[in-house]
Amino acid sequence: MANPAIGTPRYLSATNGILPEATGQAISYIRRPDKFKVNQYTQLIESPGTIGIYYIIDRDTPARFVNDAESAWEDGGERPVTNANGLVFAEANFTTLRRNYATMLGNQAIAMGSKGWKVMEHHVGSLVQQEITARTNRVCSLIDTAANWGNNTADANTLNNGAGTWDLASDDPASANYNAIKRSLMEAVRRITLATNATVGFNDLQLVISPGLAESMGNSAEIHNYLRNGPYSRPRLESKEDYVNDRWGLPATLYGLPLVVEDTVKVTDRPAAGGGTGASASSNRVFAKADKTAVILSRPGSLDGEYGAPSFSTVQVYWHEYLAAVYTFQDQKNARTELHVTSQYVEILAAPESGFCITNATA
Repeated sequence: MANPAIGTPRYLSATNGILPEATGQAISYIRRPDKFKVNQYTQLIESPGTIGIYYIIDRDTPARFVNDAESAWEDGGERPVTNANGLVFAEANFTTLRRNYATMLGNQAIAMGSKGWKVMEHHVGSLVQQEITARTNRVCSLIDTAANWGNNTADANTLNNGAGTWDLASDDPASANYNAIKRSLMEAVRRITLATNATVGFNDLQLVISPGLAESMGNSAEIHNYLRNGPYSRPRLESKEDYVNDRWGLPATLYGLPLVVEDTVKVTDRPAAGGGTGASASSNRVFAKADKTAVILSRPGSLDGEYGAPSFSTVQVYWHEYLAAVYTFQDQKNARTELHVTSQYVEILAAPESGFCITNATA
């Protein structure tokens, strides 16, 4: 039986845009922009133009040591000089793409909304969420694609030398799955250290996983024991602080790596003809981050990077002019208001050597 208190879902349009008198309460599932995780593991860089260039600088020459004799300078001899120490560099181009998320409201509906739920504010919030959801989805697709990572990708079972997937990870030294998670992570970090000549430090890295993988990890014996016997158990018993990863049975930091559970949700179908609340809401609702892939990313420094400056951030988002910019336009002739949220950016895996894509982390 349908809930008689819930009216028929409707859009604010030319035929049904007038709201009745309301109590002022609104049930909304619009997510605040600061709750999205994408800004924790990417760096935003403002580009002066729609098309730009960034440079990939030789990472081998600064760490090169073949033999000590090449640099030896005996008394009375000529000072050693060579042309082999010049830095090689490559240019990489990018082109930003402008996107716009919009809707239109009747001015009478907006006016009536001032006495009930905030019509314009909720629609703007919805458009902003669409923009950040789309950006998160693009970044997740970028980092979840193993082909984008060059040599910095491998299966979890390869990294942990056959200890298996993370859902099977054990705390028993006699088990074949002993410390499967830790061994995968530490080997990936070791390879990042080698690939960057130790330029990217351990403190620059973080681990990004999906809610599905988080749940599998949290149910494993390895993580259960890690929390029970580690430095995290007592604070959770004695403090009322909201630990961000408690809902997944995970600590905020795992083996020294800050742990980000990317929980952005996307709805992948068009709105239903009868509305989209309650039982008629979409069933095509999934998390943006893939479950089988865990990604270690570097994001040193602040969220905002400087164009043209050296950066070891694995994922960089170059944006020009607009980044979730909100615009309203009055259509006086038709007595309506257009709402727009505009962004212009491109997401780039600029420094794959500073991160690692762990594939097939769970069965």
